[in-house]
Amino acid sequence: MNRKLLFVYYSCGIGGGQSKLRNRLKLLSKNGYDCEIIFYWSGDGSQWFSEFNTNILTAQKPKSFNILPQLANKTVDIISHNRYDCIISFDHHLIQALKSKGYPGKLIYEHIYPTWFSNLETINQYAPDGIIVPTIFHHDIIKKYLKSPTPIYIIPNSIGEEFLLIANPYDNIKTYIQPVTLTKRNTNDHYNTSKPAKQKSIIAWVGRMVKVKNFHEFIRISNQLITSDQDFEYWVVTNAKNSKIYKKIKQASKSSKFHKIISHFKVLNNLPISKMPYLYSAVANSGGCVVSTSKAESFGNVYMEAMACKCPMITANGSAGKEIVKNGITGLVYQSGNIYQACNQINKIATDLTLREQLVNTAYETIISTHHENVTLNAFDSMMNEILY
Repeated sequence: MNRKLLFVYYSCGIGGGQSKLRNRLKLLSKNGYDCEIIFYWSGDGSQWFSEFNTNILTAQKPKSFNILPQLANKTVDIISHNRYDCIISFDHHLIQALKSKGYPGKLIYEHIYPTWFSNLETINQYAPDGIIVPTIFHHDIIKKYLKSPTPIYIIPNSIGEEFLLIANPYDNIKTYIQPVTLTKRNTNDHYNTSKPAKQKSIIAWVGRMVKVKNFHEFIRISNQLITSDQDFEYWVVTNAKNSKIYKKIKQASKSSKFHKIISHFKVLNNLPISKMPYLYSAVANSGGCVVSTSKAESFGNVYMEAMACKCPMITANGSAGKEIVKNGITGLVYQSGNIYQACNQINKIATDLTLREQLVNTAYETIISTHHENVTLNAFDSMMNEILY
């Protein structure tokens, strides 16, 4: 008999957290688990979860997170009419609400960002049966703040099978993605199938425009490369909808000084997950790389996705990416905030073809050994066996 699990997440949007959840649900659903999801509010990612039993509590993202306890209590009412072997919640308010009402079932709290320390105060008081984190980096940070004996389980993000279907990105690919410029108003046409007439090496930044992703540092890196006459293209792959940072950058781009930098950027807005392997392959084929400027991030899917497509990866040293992006082995690392070092690493990976080949091949082997779905499934099964029996 299959184990019945309920996952509770904040937003049914498009981002790394939702991508991780989607990959996990697909994996578990074909390996002895019945999975249901409750999202607190709707978003652009509804199509990602159409194959699962999904309940969305409210259509709009709340203006204030003060409503979270209310949404947690609404979720408790739904849970009371069902029976689950285990509930995995990304919201600490739900753990508190269930524990306060004497819920007898098994509860797991999944901690999203290492720096969300205030959430751990609730977890210390209302200890669940387990805590999930994706990396050793994350584990070591929150362990210092936990006072309860709740075990912490490292469940690595699994690479989506679609990223392993393109065996060699240096071969010709069917889809070439032509982005639109940031300074154009129309961002509805995200990509087409025509190959750019003149192929430059592409430096790509991938992620949501939120503070922890540190997009402003990518602007500084790009500006340094542009002013030193480096002949690159600069692609920004993001979901700009409702992004305050994106709106500020668009507004700032109207000034003549800032416009010179931003006019070099091309944006792929809200790119479907099915197109991402082709994106990474296009970047790899161009002789470019993906650059991550994130700081204090638990784990970014961009690392393993790029590496699975044999696209060179450069990352700042302030996040969990350095666990798999080993400097000079599986990618290149720069000191966060050191713009000149970041530019040197970009130039190195774009010009040293021997190093480039060594890095992408080792990176690919690393991803298969550490983030293949079998690795994730074994870790998850082991956790469930400890908690349920």
